Amino acid sequence: GIRFIKLPCQVSDKMLTELKERFKNIVLLYDSDITGVRFMNKIRKQHPDLIVCMIPRKYGAKDISDFYQKYGKNKTIEGIKEYINYLKREKEIA
Repeated sequence: GIRFIKLPCQVSDKMLTELKERFKNIVLLYDSDITGVRFMNKIRKQHPDLIVCMIPRKYGAKDISDFYQKYGKNKTIEGIKEYINYLKREKEIA
């Protein structure tokens, strides 16, 4: 199953370690503003094992909450699963 947990933009290493112990896959969805992009890139470098992304601007949603409100639960879960599968395919190709 998928579980949504709202975290602060600056996620501590301790918090990430605890999440890694509890969950097989962790997807961090950052806001599409400058601060979100900066932290997304920082986390990607520090924790390459995590799935870190943001909502593409084409959806007209600044963050996952906006996306959820606009498209609903099923579309949100479907989008996250599609992104995970995309990343898995990219790793197979690389």
